[in-house]
Amino acid sequence: MKEMLVIENLSIKFGNFSLKDINLSVQKGEYFTVLGTTGSGKTLLLETIAGRYRVSNGKIILNNTEITNIHPKDRGIGYVPQDYLLLPHLTVYENITLGKVQLDEEVIEFLNIKHLLNRHPSTLSQGEKQRVALARALIRNPKLLLLDEPTSSLDASIKRVVWKNLDRIKKKFLLTVIHVTHDFEEALFLSDRIAVMKNGTIEQIGTPKEIFTFPRSKFVAELTGIENIFEGVGILNKKGSFVSINQELNFFTYEKAEGKVYLSIRPENVVLKKYKENKINEFEGTVVKILEKGFFVRFDIDIGVNIVSLMSAKDFEELNLRAGDSVTLEIEPKNIHLIPYDKNLNKEGVEND
Repeated sequence: MKEMLVIENLSIKFGNFSLKDINLSVQKGEYFTVLGTTGSGKTLLLETIAGRYRVSNGKIILNNTEITNIHPKDRGIGYVPQDYLLLPHLTVYENITLGKVQLDEEVIEFLNIKHLLNRHPSTLSQGEKQRVALARALIRNPKLLLLDEPTSSLDASIKRVVWKNLDRIKKKFLLTVIHVTHDFEEALFLSDRIAVMKNGTIEQIGTPKEIFTFPRSKFVAELTGIENIFEGVGILNKKGSFVSINQELNFFTYEKAEGKVYLSIRPENVVLKKYKENKINEFEGTVVKILEKGFFVRFDIDIGVNIVSLMSAKDFEELNLRAGDSVTLEIEPKNIHLIPYDKNLNKEGVEND
Protein backbone atom coordinates (compact mmCIF):
# COMPACT_ATOMS: atom_id res chain seq x y z
CA MET A 1 0.00 0.00 0.00
CA LYS A 2 1.26 3.49 -0.87
CA GLU A 3 2.39 5.79 1.94
CA MET A 4 0.41 9.04 2.02
CA LEU A 5 2.25 10.64 4.96
CA VAL A 6 5.71 9.98 6.35
CA ILE A 7 7.15 11.76 9.39
CA GLU A 8 10.85 11.31 10.03
CA ASN A 9 12.67 12.23 13.26
CA LEU A 10 10.34 15.15 13.95
CA SER A 11 11.11 17.26 17.00
CA ILE A 12 9.62 20.63 17.90
CA LYS A 13 9.70 22.74 21.07
CA PHE A 14 6.61 24.69 22.07
CA GLY A 15 7.09 26.65 25.29
CA ASN A 16 7.99 24.13 27.98
CA PHE A 17 6.67 21.21 25.93
CA SER A 18 8.34 19.25 23.13
CA LEU A 19 7.52 16.67 20.53
CA LYS A 20 10.48 14.30 20.60
CA ASP A 21 11.75 12.18 17.71
CA ILE A 22 8.37 11.39 16.09
CA ASN A 23 8.53 8.70 13.40
CA LEU A 24 5.41 7.36 11.73
CA SER A 25 3.84 6.63 8.36
CA VAL A 26 0.19 6.69 7.29
CA GLN A 27 -0.94 4.63 4.30
CA LYS A 28 -3.14 6.01 1.53
CA GLY A 29 -6.81 5.44 2.42
CA GLU A 30 -6.00 4.64 6.05
CA TYR A 31 -7.96 5.86 9.08
CA PHE A 32 -5.12 6.56 11.52
CA THR A 33 -5.88 7.62 15.08
CA VAL A 34 -3.55 9.41 17.49
CA LEU A 35 -4.65 8.44 21.01
CA GLY A 36 -3.48 10.00 24.26
CA THR A 37 -4.42 11.84 27.42
CA THR A 38 -4.69 15.63 27.69
CA GLY A 39 -1.27 17.22 27.33
CA SER A 40 0.33 14.29 25.50
CA GLY A 41 1.09 16.34 22.38
CA LYS A 42 -1.63 15.03 20.06
CA THR A 43 -2.92 18.42 18.94
CA LEU A 44 0.58 19.88 18.62
CA LEU A 45 1.49 17.01 16.29
CA LEU A 46 -1.66 17.58 14.20
CA GLU A 47 -1.05 21.34 13.98
CA THR A 48 2.57 20.74 12.98
CA ILE A 49 1.45 18.45 10.14
CA ALA A 50 -1.04 21.15 9.07
CA GLY A 51 1.79 23.70 8.96
CA ARG A 52 1.00 25.91 11.91
CA TYR A 53 4.52 25.66 13.34
CA ARG A 54 7.94 25.79 11.70
CA VAL A 55 9.92 22.58 12.05
CA SER A 56 13.63 22.79 12.88
CA ASN A 57 14.38 19.06 13.13
CA GLY A 58 12.89 16.31 10.99
CA LYS A 59 10.81 15.94 7.84
CA ILE A 60 7.14 15.79 6.87
CA ILE A 61 6.51 14.10 3.51
CA LEU A 62 3.04 14.07 1.94
CA ASN A 63 2.36 11.94 -1.14
CA ASN A 64 6.13 11.73 -1.90
CA THR A 65 6.62 15.52 -1.62
CA GLU A 66 8.39 17.09 1.35
CA ILE A 67 6.10 19.73 2.86
CA THR A 68 8.07 20.46 6.05
CA ASN A 69 8.36 24.19 5.37
CA ILE A 70 5.59 24.68 2.79
CA HIS A 71 2.84 27.23 3.58
CA PRO A 72 -0.28 25.60 5.10
CA LYS A 73 -2.58 26.59 2.21
CA ASP A 74 -0.27 24.86 -0.28
CA ARG A 75 -0.04 21.52 1.54
CA GLY A 76 -3.24 19.92 0.26
CA ILE A 77 -4.38 19.18 3.80
CA GLY A 78 -7.87 19.62 5.24
CA TYR A 79 -7.96 20.48 8.94
CA VAL A 80 -10.94 20.45 11.31
CA PRO A 81 -9.84 21.98 14.66
CA GLN A 82 -11.44 21.02 17.94
CA ASP A 83 -13.31 24.35 18.27
CA TYR A 84 -14.16 24.39 14.51
CA LEU A 85 -12.96 28.03 14.08
CA LEU A 86 -16.08 29.24 12.28
CA LEU A 87 -16.08 33.02 11.80
CA PRO A 88 -19.13 34.38 13.66
CA HIS A 89 -19.77 37.36 11.35
CA LEU A 90 -19.95 35.15 8.24
CA THR A 91 -22.78 32.88 7.12
CA VAL A 92 -22.29 29.13 6.81
CA TYR A 93 -21.97 29.58 3.04
CA GLU A 94 -19.29 32.25 3.48
CA ASN A 95 -17.40 30.17 6.05
CA ILE A 96 -17.31 27.15 3.75
CA THR A 97 -16.25 29.08 0.63
CA LEU A 98 -13.76 31.36 2.42
CA GLY A 99 -10.93 32.18 0.04
CA LYS A 100 -13.27 32.17 -2.98
CA VAL A 101 -13.54 28.38 -3.12
CA GLN A 102 -16.44 27.09 -5.20
CA LEU A 103 -19.22 25.35 -3.32
CA ASP A 104 -19.37 21.59 -3.91
CA GLU A 105 -23.02 20.52 -4.01
CA GLU A 106 -22.13 16.85 -3.52
CA VAL A 107 -20.37 17.61 -0.23
CA ILE A 108 -23.21 19.88 0.93
CA GLU A 109 -25.85 17.26 0.14
CA PHE A 110 -23.86 14.42 1.69
CA LEU A 111 -23.38 16.34 4.95
CA ASN A 112 -27.00 17.51 4.94
CA ILE A 113 -26.26 21.20 5.50
CA LYS A 114 -27.96 22.85 2.50
CA HIS A 115 -30.67 24.28 4.78
CA LEU A 116 -27.97 25.88 6.97
CA LEU A 117 -26.12 27.87 4.29
CA ASN A 118 -27.68 31.27 5.10
CA ARG A 119 -27.43 30.93 8.87
CA HIS A 120 -24.66 32.20 11.17
CA PRO A 121 -22.54 29.93 13.43
CA SER A 122 -24.16 31.27 16.63
CA THR A 123 -27.47 29.67 15.58
CA LEU A 124 -26.01 26.19 15.01
CA SER A 125 -25.82 23.17 17.32
CA GLN A 126 -22.42 21.59 18.01
CA GLY A 127 -23.21 18.78 15.55
CA GLU A 128 -24.16 21.29 12.84
CA LYS A 129 -20.99 23.31 13.44
CA GLN A 130 -18.95 20.14 13.06
CA ARG A 131 -20.59 19.29 9.71
CA VAL A 132 -19.95 22.83 8.47
CA ALA A 133 -16.29 22.62 9.47
CA LEU A 134 -16.04 19.25 7.71
CA ALA A 135 -17.60 20.73 4.57
CA ARG A 136 -15.10 23.62 4.63
CA ALA A 137 -12.25 21.07 4.69
CA LEU A 138 -13.72 18.62 2.15
CA ILE A 139 -14.58 21.07 -0.65
CA ARG A 140 -10.86 21.79 -0.99
CA ASN A 141 -10.29 18.14 -2.04
CA PRO A 142 -7.57 17.45 0.53
CA LYS A 143 -5.03 14.66 0.11
CA LEU A 144 -5.12 14.25 3.89
CA LEU A 145 -7.86 15.12 6.40
CA LEU A 146 -6.89 16.04 9.98
CA LEU A 147 -9.53 15.84 12.73
CA ASP A 148 -8.78 17.21 16.20
CA GLU A 149 -11.04 15.68 18.88
CA PRO A 150 -14.11 15.87 16.59
CA THR A 151 -16.54 14.45 19.17
CA SER A 152 -15.21 16.05 22.37
CA SER A 153 -17.98 18.69 22.52
CA LEU A 154 -20.79 16.32 21.56
CA ASP A 155 -23.26 14.55 23.85
CA ALA A 156 -22.50 10.89 24.51
CA SER A 157 -25.84 9.94 22.94
CA ILE A 158 -24.79 11.16 19.47
CA LYS A 159 -21.10 10.24 19.52
CA ARG A 160 -21.68 6.82 17.96
CA VAL A 161 -23.77 8.41 15.19
CA VAL A 162 -20.86 10.76 14.46
CA TRP A 163 -18.40 7.83 14.42
CA LYS A 164 -20.51 6.11 11.77
CA ASN A 165 -20.77 9.34 9.77
CA LEU A 166 -16.99 9.87 9.86
CA ASP A 167 -16.49 6.35 8.57
CA ARG A 168 -19.02 7.01 5.77
CA ILE A 169 -17.28 10.29 4.86
CA LYS A 170 -13.88 8.59 4.68
CA LYS A 171 -15.23 5.90 2.35
CA LYS A 172 -17.37 8.25 0.23
CA PHE A 173 -14.56 10.71 -0.53
CA LEU A 174 -11.73 8.13 -0.52
CA LEU A 175 -9.87 10.00 2.20
CA THR A 176 -6.77 9.40 4.25
CA VAL A 177 -7.58 10.53 7.79
CA ILE A 178 -5.58 11.33 10.92
CA HIS A 179 -7.92 11.63 13.88
CA VAL A 180 -6.84 12.81 17.35
CA THR A 181 -8.77 11.56 20.39
CA HIS A 182 -8.47 10.72 24.09
CA ASP A 183 -11.30 8.17 23.80
CA PHE A 184 -10.04 4.59 23.39
CA GLU A 185 -13.49 3.27 22.42
CA GLU A 186 -13.64 5.88 19.64
CA ALA A 187 -10.19 4.84 18.41
CA LEU A 188 -11.22 1.17 18.44
CA PHE A 189 -14.37 1.87 16.41
CA LEU A 190 -12.78 3.99 13.68
CA SER A 191 -9.13 3.05 13.30
CA ASP A 192 -7.15 0.94 10.91
CA ARG A 193 -4.15 1.72 13.12
CA ILE A 194 -3.53 3.67 16.32
CA ALA A 195 -0.53 5.64 17.58
CA VAL A 196 -0.49 6.09 21.36
CA MET A 197 1.22 9.29 22.57
CA LYS A 198 2.62 10.21 25.98
CA ASN A 199 4.60 13.32 26.93
CA GLY A 200 5.43 14.25 23.34
CA THR A 201 6.60 10.79 22.28
CA ILE A 202 4.96 7.82 20.59
CA GLU A 203 4.62 4.86 22.94
CA GLN A 204 3.23 2.34 20.46
CA ILE A 205 1.79 2.07 16.95
CA GLY A 206 -0.37 -0.87 15.92
CA THR A 207 -3.76 -2.14 14.86
CA PRO A 208 -6.58 -1.82 17.40
CA LYS A 209 -6.17 -5.54 18.18
CA GLU A 210 -2.42 -5.16 18.77
CA ILE A 211 -2.88 -2.14 21.04
CA PHE A 212 -5.78 -3.77 22.89
CA THR A 213 -4.19 -7.21 23.30
CA PHE A 214 -0.45 -6.53 23.46
CA PRO A 215 0.23 -3.12 25.05
CA ARG A 216 3.97 -2.44 25.11
CA SER A 217 4.00 -0.25 28.22
CA LYS A 218 2.14 0.10 31.50
CA PHE A 219 0.82 3.47 30.26
CA VAL A 220 -0.71 1.92 27.12
CA ALA A 221 -2.23 -0.91 29.17
CA GLU A 222 -3.90 1.53 31.55
CA LEU A 223 -5.09 3.73 28.68
CA THR A 224 -6.83 0.74 27.07
CA GLY A 225 -8.71 -0.06 30.27
CA ILE A 226 -6.68 -2.90 31.76
CA GLU A 227 -7.21 -2.81 35.53
CA ASN A 228 -5.26 -5.97 36.33
CA ILE A 229 -1.63 -4.80 36.13
CA PHE A 230 0.78 -6.24 38.67
CA GLU A 231 4.49 -5.88 39.28
CA GLY A 232 6.23 -9.25 39.47
CA VAL A 233 9.40 -11.22 38.88
CA GLY A 234 9.68 -13.49 35.85
CA ILE A 235 11.43 -16.87 35.82
CA LEU A 236 12.04 -18.47 32.44
CA ASN A 237 10.53 -21.83 31.61
CA LYS A 238 10.91 -23.97 28.47
CA LYS A 239 7.36 -23.10 27.40
CA GLY A 240 7.22 -19.53 28.70
CA SER A 241 7.62 -17.91 32.11
CA PHE A 242 6.35 -18.09 35.65
CA VAL A 243 5.75 -14.65 37.13
CA SER A 244 5.70 -14.35 40.90
CA ILE A 245 3.61 -11.63 42.56
CA ASN A 246 4.15 -10.87 46.26
CA GLN A 247 6.30 -14.03 46.40
CA GLU A 248 3.11 -16.07 46.82
CA LEU A 249 1.10 -15.98 43.59
CA ASN A 250 2.67 -17.61 40.54
CA PHE A 251 1.19 -17.02 37.08
CA PHE A 252 2.28 -18.99 34.01
CA THR A 253 2.34 -17.35 30.57
CA TYR A 254 3.63 -18.38 27.16
CA GLU A 255 5.52 -15.08 26.92
CA LYS A 256 9.14 -15.04 28.09
CA ALA A 257 10.62 -12.71 30.71
CA GLU A 258 13.26 -12.80 33.38
CA GLY A 259 13.54 -10.36 36.24
CA LYS A 260 11.17 -7.48 37.05
CA VAL A 261 8.19 -7.23 34.74
CA TYR A 262 4.57 -6.04 34.67
CA LEU A 263 1.90 -8.69 34.24
CA SER A 264 -1.40 -7.62 32.65
CA ILE A 265 -4.69 -9.47 32.34
CA ARG A 266 -7.84 -8.11 30.72
CA PRO A 267 -10.85 -8.47 33.10
CA GLU A 268 -12.88 -10.40 30.50
CA ASN A 269 -10.15 -13.09 30.52
CA VAL A 270 -10.50 -13.77 34.25
CA VAL A 271 -12.90 -16.74 34.41
CA LEU A 272 -14.83 -17.32 37.65
CA LYS A 273 -16.09 -20.73 38.80
CA LYS A 274 -17.22 -22.30 42.06
CA TYR A 275 -14.76 -25.20 42.23
CA LYS A 276 -11.12 -25.91 41.40
CA GLU A 277 -10.34 -28.27 38.53
CA ASN A 278 -6.59 -28.53 39.18
CA LYS A 279 -5.68 -26.47 36.10
CA ILE A 280 -2.77 -24.11 35.73
CA ASN A 281 -3.38 -20.50 36.85
CA GLU A 282 -6.25 -21.38 39.18
CA PHE A 283 -6.50 -19.23 42.30
CA GLU A 284 -8.92 -19.35 45.22
CA GLY A 285 -10.30 -16.10 46.54
CA THR A 286 -13.21 -14.14 47.98
CA VAL A 287 -15.70 -11.92 46.19
CA VAL A 288 -15.16 -8.41 47.54
CA LYS A 289 -17.50 -6.37 45.37
CA ILE A 290 -20.02 -6.90 42.56
CA LEU A 291 -21.13 -4.14 40.21
CA GLU A 292 -23.85 -4.82 37.64
CA LYS A 293 -23.27 -2.80 34.45
CA GLY A 294 -26.14 -3.63 32.11
CA PHE A 295 -25.16 -6.63 30.00
CA PHE A 296 -21.99 -7.16 32.04
CA VAL A 297 -21.09 -7.66 35.69
CA ARG A 298 -17.80 -6.52 37.26
CA PHE A 299 -16.26 -8.43 40.15
CA ASP A 300 -13.46 -7.48 42.55
CA ILE A 301 -11.84 -10.69 43.83
CA ASP A 302 -9.28 -10.93 46.64
CA ILE A 303 -6.72 -13.67 45.92
CA GLY A 304 -3.95 -11.99 47.91
CA VAL A 305 -4.14 -9.09 45.47
CA ASN A 306 -7.30 -7.52 44.11
CA ILE A 307 -8.11 -8.82 40.64
CA VAL A 308 -11.02 -7.66 38.46
CA SER A 309 -13.21 -10.01 36.45
CA LEU A 310 -15.88 -9.12 33.89
CA MET A 311 -18.61 -11.54 32.80
CA SER A 312 -21.96 -11.49 31.06
CA ALA A 313 -25.15 -10.94 33.07
CA LYS A 314 -26.32 -14.40 31.93
CA ASP A 315 -23.22 -16.14 33.33
CA PHE A 316 -23.60 -14.12 36.53
CA GLU A 317 -27.13 -15.45 37.02
CA GLU A 318 -25.92 -19.03 36.55
CA LEU A 319 -23.06 -18.68 39.06
CA ASN A 320 -25.28 -16.91 41.61
CA LEU A 321 -22.34 -15.31 43.41
CA ARG A 322 -22.64 -12.77 46.21
CA ALA A 323 -20.13 -10.52 47.98
CA GLY A 324 -18.30 -12.57 50.62
CA ASP A 325 -18.59 -15.86 48.68
CA SER A 326 -15.56 -18.05 48.06
CA VAL A 327 -14.71 -18.43 44.39
CA THR A 328 -12.07 -19.92 42.10
CA LEU A 329 -10.70 -17.93 39.19
CA GLU A 330 -8.74 -19.15 36.19
CA ILE A 331 -6.66 -17.34 33.58
CA GLU A 332 -5.41 -19.14 30.49
CA PRO A 333 -1.66 -18.67 29.89
CA LYS A 334 -2.30 -17.18 26.43
CA ASN A 335 -4.32 -14.38 28.07
CA ILE A 336 -1.50 -13.19 30.34
CA HIS A 337 0.58 -10.45 28.69
CA LEU A 338 3.93 -9.23 29.98
CA ILE A 339 5.06 -5.61 29.78
CA PRO A 340 8.69 -4.52 30.15
CA TYR A 341 9.63 -3.12 33.54
CA ASP A 342 12.94 -2.02 32.09
CA LYS A 343 14.24 -4.04 29.15
CA ASN A 344 13.65 -7.49 30.55
CA LEU A 345 10.96 -8.68 28.17
CA ASN A 346 12.04 -11.04 25.42
CA LYS A 347 9.86 -9.77 22.55
CA GLU A 348 10.35 -13.04 20.64
CA GLY A 349 8.18 -14.74 23.24
CA VAL A 350 5.09 -12.71 22.35
CA GLU A 351 2.41 -14.43 20.33
CA ASN A 352 1.12 -12.25 17.50
CA ASP A 353 -2.15 -13.93 16.64
